[in-house]
Amino acid sequence: MSFTTHCRTLVLLLLFSAYGHASVQTESETRALVENELRYLISKKDFAGLEKFYTPLLSPKERTPSGIWKLSVVAGGIDSLLYYSPDPGYWQNQADFVTEWRKAYPKSTAAMLYASTMYNTQAWQLRGNGMANTVTEAKWPAIKQLANRARKELEAAGEQGKRDPTWYSQFIAVSRLANDGGEQMRNQMISEGIARHPGYYPIYFETIFSLTPKWGGSYEAIDEFIQAAVKNPKNKDGLSLYARTYWYLDQAQTHGELFKLSKAEWKIMKPAFADLVKRYPDSWNMSAFAYFACLAQDYPQAGLLLKQLGSQLQLGSWSSKDGAESSYNVCKAGIEAEQMDPAERARQNEEAQRDSKRLLEEILEATKRKQLKL
Repeated sequence: MSFTTHCRTLVLLLLFSAYGHASVQTESETRALVENELRYLISKKDFAGLEKFYTPLLSPKERTPSGIWKLSVVAGGIDSLLYYSPDPGYWQNQADFVTEWRKAYPKSTAAMLYASTMYNTQAWQLRGNGMANTVTEAKWPAIKQLANRARKELEAAGEQGKRDPTWYSQFIAVSRLANDGGEQMRNQMISEGIARHPGYYPIYFETIFSLTPKWGGSYEAIDEFIQAAVKNPKNKDGLSLYARTYWYLDQAQTHGELFKLSKAEWKIMKPAFADLVKRYPDSWNMSAFAYFACLAQDYPQAGLLLKQLGSQLQLGSWSSKDGAESSYNVCKAGIEAEQMDPAERARQNEEAQRDSKRLLEEILEATKRKQLKL
């Protein structure tokens, strides 16, 4: 064993010691370990190590405690590694890195994913995150060129690439800027991806994002897609897929207003989350269940879940636009009000109404006095 390998092993052992045995790691800890391993191998240009690390994650059995594929954590890790940079030298170094990787492993789908993400990130850096009408015409040719390069990286991988489920989720993501085949081609790849890899959630997530109003879609279209996905005979996740997909929509788009903006229904979401927690009884999923119960104002259910969770509550699974802590405080207030004696609740409501009425009268009186002075 080399000195470098020995040091890395010691670091990982220390991490495992800090977090406890792998079987009792939290969702956040598991994701962090996967991402840290990815970052380390990339920093060392350990291509053999990257292939050995990546290949087992193609199995649907390799999951985090919440049931998310570890493969999707790697894909997200690559995306977060490639930051926006105006320095051409940075992107040249990335391209050289991919060239070296492919020289060592010409058929690597991990290298394919890295290369496609690299060009797509450059395209988005040039485009910006605003609406299309905020992008100058002069920029579009370069944006399209980079986006098409990202797509060609996938197409060049052929059938070998499609055996890797990230091929499809990445294709859908790339097609938002490089969609030469139009909506028909995108939909064809969505259907093909789900047929080949029905359990790989990012395929659903990327499709949902492409169907958001920002991209010309609608919440009706999203609901239609989710309902069809749940009913698909190849769906092995049952009703829990409804919970996962609408959970993603809230994280990506509605940020605490899921039941106000989208077509999600608590009467379906509640049993869907119960199914998810049954399949993956992890505190991350239970915490999210409590969050959505709060959004739906199902305070008895939220209170029960929060009591069961206790100190294991993970607010990282909450995605309210006001912040997880604020959302939690609102939820707790709702639970306390629900549990309050009806007579006491009525008394407090009456008191609040009197206070509001008094405040309004004071404002009106102050306004009247100001007008008289004028």
